[in-house]
Amino acid sequence: MTQKTTADDLLSVLALDELPTDTKIQKDYGFDRCHTASDMSNLLGVYKTLLVNIGVKPKTLDEWMKQGKKDLAANIREKLELKSHRVHKPLLLWFYQAKHIWNAPEPQEKAAAAEPSTAQAKSED
Repeated sequence: MTQKTTADDLLSVLALDELPTDTKIQKDYGFDRCHTASDMSNLLGVYKTLLVNIGVKPKTLDEWMKQGKKDLAANIREKLELKSHRVHKPLLLWFYQAKHIWNAPEPQEKAAAAEPSTAQAKSED
């Protein structure tokens, strides 16, 4: 038996046509980076299109998410473009413009950015 993932939980939320309230789902799939209710609704539409209309499996979405937000976005974009006939055009346009959801630094990138480089530390001695 496979372990349930936040992608499985997201699919359950989509079936109810509700926004996810679980903070882990919100963090894993970018809902915590939405600035407006409209962003959240559109992001929900992106995942509904992927998982329901296009048929991406939750396991696949989970694998993409574990690669990081930029890879998640790249994989989503590839699927949306490949199956563009199944995608509501305004949703695709929103996806292209919603860079704030996908381009924020990952936690490891934030940590690396906060650490002074070795060369910089030596030059300050």
